[in-house]
Amino acid sequence: MIIGVLEWFKIGEYEKVEQTLKDLKQLKVTHLRTGLSWADFHRREGDEWYSWLIPRLAQEVEVLPCITYTPATLGIARATNSPPRDPKDFSDFVDWVVSRFKNSFEWVELWNEPNNLTEWDWTLDPDWSIFVSMMIQAAERVHLHGCKTLLGGLSPTDPGFYDVLSQRGVMQHIDAVGIHGFPGIWEANWKGWDTTVQQVQEALDRN
Repeated sequence: MIIGVLEWFKIGEYEKVEQTLKDLKQLKVTHLRTGLSWADFHRREGDEWYSWLIPRLAQEVEVLPCITYTPATLGIARATNSPPRDPKDFSDFVDWVVSRFKNSFEWVELWNEPNNLTEWDWTLDPDWSIFVSMMIQAAERVHLHGCKTLLGGLSPTDPGFYDVLSQRGVMQHIDAVGIHGFPGIWEANWKGWDTTVQQVQEALDRN
């Protein structure tokens, strides 16, 4: 059985990274999902931070980077959950990340919880055209470098969302989908993992 955990690190948390890696080794955890913030990379310390973080993590665990969050200067609104004005900006960044760090990971997660308003402001992209364009272009770049694509999990789970993305041509570029669940915490109508996974699988099968 493969056991992985999630931990996101802020710029400069070098000691936290080292302690986390020690803890993971002690717990025999081999996989780590972590955020790679497009917005943070645009900060003055961003390049230096990620140039250290991603290879350092990859020395100890299998890394799944989740590339997400729009730089304020590139968004329709000055917020990290804003769609970018030009979807190509995101795919260009993804291309840069994968070309630079592809020896550190096999999979790339594209965005995080896009149906969660705090993660993607769909009121600024009501027909999802920007998100669709972003995903297709970014996924194509990932595959060009020989890596695999993971579509970020939804919160809450919405099987119909995969119908929309399939009809818009996104899912043919996606190798796997994430499934998020927060029973007893975030999910108001949690129906159990078996039901949640089945609903997602049925949506993928019919498309």
